[in-house]
Amino acid sequence: LLADGYTNIVAYDPLAMDEFEKHYQLKIAYAASSAEVLEQADEIVVLTSWKEFVDVPKRTDKTIIDCRYMF
Repeated sequence: LLADGYTNIVAYDPLAMDEFEKHYQLKIAYAASSAEVLEQADEIVVLTSWKEFVDVPKRTDKTIIDCRYMF
């Protein structure tokens, strides 16, 4: 996304986020919760199957790109 010019990326993962931020020096923001990311984002990309993301379509009317079952 950064290589394609996106500049306002907000990420959240309940377990991996701290390690990801420590090892990758990316210019992205990190949310403190899934609710915060849903509030801040214009569009949502779901890449993890954590239980707190199961009902994302019911919690927002924003565009959701669900990549959890693509592989």
